[in-house]
Amino acid sequence: MKKNLKIGLILIIALFAILVLANYYSSQKEMVSDVPEEVIEELPKVTLPKVIYNLSGTIQEIQENYFIFAARVPMLDEKGQQIQKEEIRKVLITPATRFVVMTIVEVEPGIRRPEEKEVPLEDFKIGSNIEVISSKNLFVAEEFEAIKIRLISR
Repeated sequence: MKKNLKIGLILIIALFAILVLANYYSSQKEMVSDVPEEVIEELPKVTLPKVIYNLSGTIQEIQENYFIFAARVPMLDEKGQQIQKEEIRKVLITPATRFVVMTIVEVEPGIRRPEEKEVPLEDFKIGSNIEVISSKNLFVAEEFEAIKIRLISR
């Protein structure tokens, strides 16, 4: 139980860091669009993490014990800048896989916080945006077991 809690905490922290970096990258990209090409070539190269434990994407097929989804995998383009490449991945559903949705709850007037809520498998539909979390390195895994599948949009 403590191991799962530690893994979950690490995954949440990693997800938060990825979201912060993605937000930073998108704001920098907007600023860079007006910069001359010579200056863009001088930008520092981006490095990708060697291991990722979560991928987001869109469900393409739903079966009793797996999903097929179009995952958005981080890559580098020829200039060394981060892009997302769509790849088809198969996520295996086990008895331990949790299905959740992130909601915002108001704790006090004016104070809100995110909260995960368990949802049934039936809430997931073809075309739903999901985030899949695993204990395996998802950079190269075409098929893997999910610890958690989070519904991003219904």
